[in-house]
Amino acid sequence: ASAHLLASLQDLRIYLQEENVSGLDDFTRDIVEQGLVEFLVVTDHEGRVLSRGHADDRGDSISDLQVVQDALQGRSSSGIERSPVVGLSYFSAQPVYDNQNQIMGTVMTGFLLSSNELVDNFKELLGVEATFFDDDTRAATTIMQNGQRAVGTRMDNPEVIETVINQGGEFIDRNNILGIWYDTVYWPIEGIHGEVQGMYFIGQPRAAIEGVQQ
Repeated sequence: ASAHLLASLQDLRIYLQEENVSGLDDFTRDIVEQGLVEFLVVTDHEGRVLSRGHADDRGDSISDLQVVQDALQGRSSSGIERSPVVGLSYFSAQPVYDNQNQIMGTVMTGFLLSSNELVDNFKELLGVEATFFDDDTRAATTIMQNGQRAVGTRMDNPEVIETVINQGGEFIDRNNILGIWYDTVYWPIEGIHGEVQGMYFIGQPRAAIEGVQQ
């Protein structure tokens, strides 16, 4: 929805048509700084990056992303993909048209699955621990180890990996996480083509649950 809205904005269309990189930079950075999106990328008609609202680099091609390919073909698109720049993320892309109704570029927005803000929101709203896994590795988590978030640690339960990552199913059972028993639920994170890219988890320590039951 945000990409669709941005693509319709007249300022963006003018900057893109004029290849006004300075204007594009001001526009994209302002949108990101307002917190409307986590990242924002504008490309030309070949998928080459003209501006990033969240970073200074430009000139590389992101036409290998499916959502950008779709946008360059005139279709709005969204889904989870792995980018070499920002990693596993949710993307939404939209074509941008010139005055002759020809596609002159794309606008892409999204958010990182490795953002700790997401898992913190889960914990605040639901009162549970939460984790996003990139494949079998914790990319963002509320679970702590030695006073630090346990990012970079890997799932060591082969049953979870087989059930969720290999088979694309749900795992609902007790699981030992870094030495502590939890009541857990794991779901697959599916990419835009339906392939499993990782997992997300919510759970509560058994000690806390048993303490309430006593």
